[in-house]
Amino acid sequence: MNIAIIRFSSLGDLVTLEPTFRALRHFYPDANITFITSSIGRDLFKDSGYFDAFVIGKSKRDAFQIAKKLRATRYDMVINLQSNTLSFLVQSLLKKERVVYKSKNFFQKYLKLPHKMKDLCETLLACGIDAKRVEEYCAEPMHRRVLLPAKKQRLSQKKCIAIAPGSSPQWISKQWGEEKFAQVIERLIDEYEIVLIGAKAEEDMAKRLAARFGKLRNYVGKTNLQELKNLIASCDLFIGNDSGPTQIAAGVGTPVIAIFLSTSTKHLEDIYTNTIVKFAPQIECAPCYKKRCPTNYECRDIIAVEKVVQTAKELLGEACV
Repeated sequence: MNIAIIRFSSLGDLVTLEPTFRALRHFYPDANITFITSSIGRDLFKDSGYFDAFVIGKSKRDAFQIAKKLRATRYDMVINLQSNTLSFLVQSLLKKERVVYKSKNFFQKYLKLPHKMKDLCETLLACGIDAKRVEEYCAEPMHRRVLLPAKKQRLSQKKCIAIAPGSSPQWISKQWGEEKFAQVIERLIDEYEIVLIGAKAEEDMAKRLAARFGKLRNYVGKTNLQELKNLIASCDLFIGNDSGPTQIAAGVGTPVIAIFLSTSTKHLEDIYTNTIVKFAPQIECAPCYKKRCPTNYECRDIIAVEKVVQTAKELLGEACV
C-alpha cells in the first residue's frame, strides 16, 4: 500500500501532528509512506521510523517538481493535513485513489465555507480504519500525547538547562529580552550547566552572553534542526520565549518554562507528557499579537526574573537526572 501525507509547515504544527503520524504508522505498519513536507518536517521526523521517504518543497513552484519526482507512483491514499494552495496543488498532481482531509477540501477553502477540523480519531476514521480499532486506540491517553522521537545523551555531571533567548526576528514582541535572560543565567550558572541554543539570527546576542558568562555552552547557530532536537532532549530543563525551540522542548518531553508576551499561552497546547510552566503578563493589552510593541514593552517587566529562577529550581528538583 502506498500512502502520501502532505504537511509543509509550521514547526509548531508539525510537532503537534506527531500523534497523527505515529497512529498512521501503527495502523499501516507495512505501507510505504511518503511524507511531502518542508525541510523542517524532514529534520523533525527523519529518525522517527514513521516515514519511508521524504519529498521536500516550500513554494507553489515546487509542486510540479514534487509531482515529477513521484509520477511513477500511484497512491492508494493521499492525506492532506495542510489545506493551503501548495498542498492542494501537489495533491491534484499526484496519481491517487482517494484523498483524506484533516480540515477543508479545495472548494470549502476557496468558498470560505465553515468546516470542523478533524481530531486524531476522526482523521483515522476518514482513512477507512475500522471504528472499533480506532476507538480502542484512542482510548489510550498516551496515543493522543506528543512523543517527538529524539536521542538523549548525558551532557554534564551537573543538571543541564537549555536557554533559548530569541524568537523569530519578525516577532520582537515575543522576546523577554537579553538582559532578563542574562539575569536568569547569572542566578543559575554556578549550580547548573547552561546550554545556549537558537538560530543564526541570535548569534550576536549569544556571543555577548557567552563573553559575559564564560562557563556556558553556546550552540546558537551551530546546530541543524535534528541536532537541536536531540540537544534539547538531553537537557533537564528548557527556558525560552514562545518560539520553535519551545515547541520542540515540549515535544521531546523536557520540562519547559515558557514565557509568553504578545501571544497567547494556548499556542502551547496541553497535549504533552512533560511539565510545562507558562508565564504570561496579566496586563490589559496582552496578548496583543503585534510584532512590535507600540508602547514600551511593559509586559516584559511584569514577569519577574526571581519567579522564573525559583520555578527553574523547583522543576530541577523534580526532574530525573
